[in-house]
This record gives sequence, C-alpha cells and structure tokens, in this order.
Amino acid sequence: MGIYLTGGLRVPAAGTAAAAGSLCAELWGRFIADVRSQAGEDTRIVVLAVGDTAATQARELVEAAHREGDARFSVVTTSDTFDLQAIAFASAIVVVDGEPEAVRAALAPIDGEIRRRVAADTPYLGIGAGAIVAAEKALIGGWRIGGVPVSPEEYGFGLDEVTVAQGLGLLDLSVVTAPAATGSLGRLVAATEGALVPGGIGIDTETALIIADGRLEVVGKGSLWQVIGSEHGVTVSTRGA
Repeated sequence: MGIYLTGGLRVPAAGTAAAAGSLCAELWGRFIADVRSQAGEDTRIVVLAVGDTAATQARELVEAAHREGDARFSVVTTSDTFDLQAIAFASAIVVVDGEPEAVRAALAPIDGEIRRRVAADTPYLGIGAGAIVAAEKALIGGWRIGGVPVSPEEYGFGLDEVTVAQGLGLLDLSVVTAPAATGSLGRLVAATEGALVPGGIGIDTETALIIADGRLEVVGKGSLWQVIGSEHGVTVSTRGA
C-alpha cells in the first residue's frame, strides 16, 4: 500500500486553492514507480478534481507528471459528487486541492471503494485538500474553537468554528496542510488538545509524506509536523526530508 500526501506546491492566496503545478520530481518518480509495480505497464492513474479551479490544477498536474515517468492519466471532474464509474479502472487515485468540505462531499459516495482499493495496494496521492480528507477525522476548516481564535481566519476555508468531518479513513491521524506558511498548525494543536481529533500531522508546501511498506518517509523542501496529545497537553515535533 502506498499513500502519498502533500501540502501542495505553494501557499494559496486566502480563499483560493494552492496550485498543483509541478510537484517535486522525486515524489512523482516514486509515485509512478509504485503504480507500475502494482499494475505493470498498463497503468491508468485517475485524477479527481472538484470544481473548475481544481480541473485546471489537474491538467497542470498531468503535464508535469508526464515529464517524470510513463503512465496513462484520466482527469475526472465534477461540481457535485463522483460515482463508482470515476475510479472503475483506476490503477491509482489522485485527489487534487480545493475546498476540503467540497472535496469530502464529492468523494463521499465512493469513499468505501477508495478505502477498499487502497487497502488492496492501489496507490493514493492526496494534494492539499486531497491530503486533508484522507484522514479518518478530516479537519475541513475553521479558525476558532468555542469562539476563541486558534489559527488565522483567512485560512479557515470559509468556516468559523473548527470543523471535523468523516474523511476517507486512509490514516488515523488528522492532516493540515501548509502549516508553516498559513498557521494551520494552530488548528490541529487546538483540535488535539480539545479532543476533537486524536492528533495529527501538518505537511508543509513542496513537501510530501510517503507511507509505504510499513515506513514513513518525508520528501521535499519543508517539514512534517507531528502533533501528539496526552493527559499533560500536546507535544509538537518536526521531521525533515
């Protein structure tokens, strides 16, 4: 099983999604190699995009990926929800960035099938919101808890109170993206301290966490932030590439 989660290419302007662009060559090389090891030469990587901006990201993503390895891509877009046909013949699944709640809602009808596929070794790549919704408990936004600010309002994805929703369940820990640049780590720390989530990870921009073969690996330019709760408070640590 290979799960690839990235904070995105660069920090988005407030209220917009981060560009997918050309993710680091090392990540693409690893991901495509993983797909081919599972599916052989006949690979079909399905890229799921919610909304027009995400569709543009998906096309940029595919152009970049073709420079890093041979694979067959299909971009599937929606402004509503996906159905099972979207991933019917997928050798791997990519979910690009967007508004986390919209992405979560679009994937809801097929989340069980995605979990089943990933458990059966179908590689999954989540970019930005695609990484956030991969968690069992997805932190889909918000900037206050009980009316108290815990992170910058402009990066609350349009939500006021910190909101937790059912995600894909590909990992137990919750995920925030671009923590060093946007202050979203405060959302994760406060949600962990308030027992809204069991703990989690923050993935910087231009950085990815790879979960494969029972190991965790960080690649890229930034850090992986780890937030662990205990009866005495919250512990925060970092891990670089």
